[in-house]
Amino acid sequence: MDVPVIYGLTNDTSCPFRASPDQMILQTSWILRMNIIYCTFLSIGCVVGVGYCTRFMRKHPIFNESTTLLLYLALLFALIHDTAHVGLQWSLMYRSFVYADDPCHIFFSSDDCVNSGRTLFFGISGLIYIHSALTLDGLIATFLPSIYYKYHSWPGRVLAVLTILVNIFVQFLVLSGKETGDDYLPSCQFFKKQDAEKANLWLMSSIILTISNFLINLGLLYVNKMHSKSFMFLAYLGAEIQTDYLADDETAVLGHYLTEYNEKLYRTRYDVQFQYQRSEAIMTSKSISVLVIAQISALGIYAGGSYLFRLVRESIPVSLYNNVVIWVYATSYATVTLPLLIIFCIKYVRRHRQRTIHHITNQVESQEKRMNELKMLWE
Repeated sequence: MDVPVIYGLTNDTSCPFRASPDQMILQTSWILRMNIIYCTFLSIGCVVGVGYCTRFMRKHPIFNESTTLLLYLALLFALIHDTAHVGLQWSLMYRSFVYADDPCHIFFSSDDCVNSGRTLFFGISGLIYIHSALTLDGLIATFLPSIYYKYHSWPGRVLAVLTILVNIFVQFLVLSGKETGDDYLPSCQFFKKQDAEKANLWLMSSIILTISNFLINLGLLYVNKMHSKSFMFLAYLGAEIQTDYLADDETAVLGHYLTEYNEKLYRTRYDVQFQYQRSEAIMTSKSISVLVIAQISALGIYAGGSYLFRLVRESIPVSLYNNVVIWVYATSYATVTLPLLIIFCIKYVRRHRQRTIHHITNQVESQEKRMNELKMLWE
């Protein structure tokens, strides 16, 4: 009489877990292997991009010290993620070939995934939280520009420390140790079943956080657009008043009002340093908002897709589930595009800075010219 083969967890010490035929097909499929190669190229692109981006940022220190610090931390999280991800992927590739005919050893024990799994999760959650820090940095730059520039790198330092502390706390909250028991995983990218409830809670909180960041940054783009229009209008209005000051009494009265009773408007027009800082704050916030929106879109796909598939996992065939999940892993897209987006933002702000300096220089020259004309009239 044949003894039935037990798949999954067994009482056999020589084979504590036996993969099913379907699982063996998935672990040795060329879809999986091609995905590993594809993700490896993305990770190589990320590493090369981070190196080039770091040099570019040092060569062109465009952003405020606070924003720059947070961007460096974001690049660090991207490197941590991709380093861990490549290591996990190629350990999976190794088992896919070496244990292609051994269902007892092709899966990973949860003990094998403790360090590598935590490192990968640290990179993923760090990327999500650092973009929240960049969002807060943008809020400060938009609504409190004088404070933002007064304290230089301190807003970024505080936000960076909070990001790291929250990230460390989440590691111990979501990923428990050996006390919850062992499990066997197709890859160390997966949460073990004992952590499923906490993992789902973290994914849901990440979805809420990414949606909140998305909406806030859309709002920041709108607010900064309005600020930019207002800034240009005030400069134009001040110029018209200055030019026509002696033309009629009504304009003279209005000019007196602007200088005596509307100090903020007067300062906007004539304080060159204030104009420059305000313009810099607007453009920095706008460019970082675009970067954050692009990044959290990819991270939101990861969090939302992972959460959705975990909810319907039991109703989806194993073959479909694993083949879809590996391609929904959008964190790699976020890491490989992060350096490119930073470089794009730097070039964008540089071009705007040149236009701003040219505009303010011409404005100062026109003011000096007008004052000389007034002096000549009095002589």
